[in-house]
Amino acid sequence: MLFRSERDIINLTLAGTPQVEIAKTLSLSQPSISYSLSRSAERLEYAISRPFFDPVHLRKEMDSVLPREDAELLEQFWSCGCQSTVARSLGKTQGFVRYRILRSSKAMEDSSSKVLKAYAKAIKELTDKGPIFASEG
Repeated sequence: MLFRSERDIINLTLAGTPQVEIAKTLSLSQPSISYSLSRSAERLEYAISRPFFDPVHLRKEMDSVLPREDAELLEQFWSCGCQSTVARSLGKTQGFVRYRILRSSKAMEDSSSKVLKAYAKAIKELTDKGPIFASEG
């Protein structure tokens, strides 16, 4: 969920190390340390507050309105939160992935399913946030 550098910064902060010292130690600027702490807090807050969707029930609902490939793409995006990561894993462009997410979200919003409408809203929020989860490597 967090990059190693963010975990290091958090650990040093929790140990009482001032941001200026952390910056010197990691060869970064103090504003970079502050931003990293802020972004880490945002990631953790989002992870704690994001809605839960029963994957089996959700998949049945998605299969009724979306092509299988789009349902799989959305599941992958929901788990990693990063369009470019999904694109790399599928061997597609980020533009392709974004288009499929937007198209699928519209189809779910237009469906009669309350579950799909809620999932579409959650996907839109995740899309609006930009890459929220860290992916090492």
